[in-house]
Amino acid sequence: MHRSSSSSSMQSSTMLFAETANGDAPNRRSMGDAQDRPMSSIILVAATDENSGCGRSSFVQRQRETNWFRRQSKSSSLSRQPSQALSTANTLPDQTAHYESLLLKVQDQRNAAMAEAAALQQQLDEQRRAHASDVARLRENLESTTRKLCSEFELRAAAEAKCSRMEFELAELSSNIQLEAQNLVAHERREHTSELERVARKHEELAQLMEMERAQVDSLKHSLERATRELDEEREEAERLRSGMVAFERQMSTLIGPFRGALGGSVSAGDVRQGVLNGRPARTASGERQAQSTAQSFESASAAAAVAAAAEPHITGRIFFGSDAVRADTRLAEFLGFINAASDKEAQSSVFMQRSMREDVEPTLATDTASVSLLSGWSKHRRLIHCVQDTSLALESYTPRIHVGRVLSPACYLCGCSVTRLAGSPLADQKSLAAERRTSGRTHEMYRMRFGDDDTDNKPLCAHCHGRMVTVCSFFDYLKIVRRGLIKRPIADIWLEVNRARLQMWLARSGASADSNLMISAV
Repeated sequence: MHRSSSSSSMQSSTMLFAETANGDAPNRRSMGDAQDRPMSSIILVAATDENSGCGRSSFVQRQRETNWFRRQSKSSSLSRQPSQALSTANTLPDQTAHYESLLLKVQDQRNAAMAEAAALQQQLDEQRRAHASDVARLRENLESTTRKLCSEFELRAAAEAKCSRMEFELAELSSNIQLEAQNLVAHERREHTSELERVARKHEELAQLMEMERAQVDSLKHSLERATRELDEEREEAERLRSGMVAFERQMSTLIGPFRGALGGSVSAGDVRQGVLNGRPARTASGERQAQSTAQSFESASAAAAVAAAAEPHITGRIFFGSDAVRADTRLAEFLGFINAASDKEAQSSVFMQRSMREDVEPTLATDTASVSLLSGWSKHRRLIHCVQDTSLALESYTPRIHVGRVLSPACYLCGCSVTRLAGSPLADQKSLAAERRTSGRTHEMYRMRFGDDDTDNKPLCAHCHGRMVTVCSFFDYLKIVRRGLIKRPIADIWLEVNRARLQMWLARSGASADSNLMISAV
């Protein structure tokens, strides 16, 4: 194929040289143009053939080039004149050499162009490979960047969600902290207030304890002074009685002498003492007349008979509560002041109530200091007094469902004694006490108390302490209904009932049973 293209090129070159030899300048310029065109075309064809690398495309290109040369040769042959044919034939060898050299130059140029095209192709391939590697690298970078961007977007979304959640939690935590701080401040304020109240109550209790101790010291002082006075009086009374007995013995000895002389020594000192106690002298058959003459001398011994009669085991007396309006009764005036008080506070601080508390209520409610400590006994005492004054003390009696002797007997809340001890009447006979001991294990009644409705702790009481509580509560209940004006009776009868209630408290703290009673009446 290269040979055919070379031969065709040779033929076309020969035809061009023939036209030049004829001396036709226009044809020569056209020949120059024709010569320029095939060279550029050959270079382009060579470059295209080298770049394409495909046999079919190079064959088509060479075929086109051959056809072009043929057309050019045909057009040149048609335009030549018959006169120019001879000149062309003469200059043909020189043109052939010239065109061969020109063809060699063209081939060299073609080879150089092909080498340059190969170098350019190699550079292009290298650039393509570099471009492909750059594109691949950029694609990988793009993919990695896309993945990083997606991961960063996910991380940002998670961070934003976490941030929003943290903001919500922070807001909730701040509100909770604020609420907790407010609750803590309120709790601390309440605790501080309660602590202040507790300290104030403790201070008040300590002040009351000091006052109570001071009152006890004063009472002990007065008791010691009274005991000293009583001891002095008893000592003086004993001295007086001793001197009286000495005088009486001396008088008896002086009286026994004449009796002995008159009765011939048949009367003993015991007979004379019996006669003195009976209010008459002893008599015999031989000395009756002499004794009558001296009987008047024994009237002075009647005082000794009264002293001997005082040794009998009984007490006689009279309780007087005056109801005469003419007689000035200070105690009744104090009671009237208590009734007419404007308020309960004034009534509690009245002279009558203070005297009743000091003389009757507090001694009746006093606990046994030998069985309980001083502070606990004082606390019980103060709490009992407050509950009794407020009439909130609850007293209950019940019968246990089980046998009392089979269980451990609880201790009394006030005195510490057993609540199942027998508390019969001091004047009861032995038969009734034995019957009570026999039946105490089966139907023994027990007692308990509570410091108000809100107190759920039932405190056991013995019968003696229960009787004391009953008398004190009855006293305050009666005063309460009197203060309210619910009793429509004369003031003398009310005063008599109040003193009867005070007498019942005295009986209860003296150890009398609940069924003991001392009748009193107004005169």
